[in-house]
Amino acid sequence: MVSLLILIPLLVQQLKQLGEAIPGIFNWVENTLAPQVQEWTGYDLSIELTNARETLVENWRDAGGYLAQALGQIGRSGMAFVSWITYVALIPVVTFYLLLDWNRLLDNIANLVPRQWADDTFRLARRCDEVLSSFCAGNCW
Repeated sequence: MVSLLILIPLLVQQLKQLGEAIPGIFNWVENTLAPQVQEWTGYDLSIELTNARETLVENWRDAGGYLAQALGQIGRSGMAFVSWITYVALIPVVTFYLLLDWNRLLDNIANLVPRQWADDTFRLARRCDEVLSSFCAGNCW
């Protein structure tokens, strides 16, 4: 995840520099390379250069849109991964503190239950505990 935080800005910077360098590359090919190729071989590169420039201009915006979609998906996936890792890391911490303060937690919950419902509430809680314990003993192990 940290590598994505480093790579994505570098990739964006490199693509920006490429976009800024492309006109210079086309000028160099048009003014330096094309005359040399025509002198050596008699072949005119201007037609291919014009076609390449038009194709690049037509598809450059689409390529940027696809890149934006890909980066957005990577960002969403990365955030989901970070959330998952956070939840997995919190499970032992929460479990430790629940085990440490379990009796105090039960006492505080017992104080929240109205006295006229206390017997029924504790009976149902014990029954739920028995059922869940039996389920885990039979299916978890």
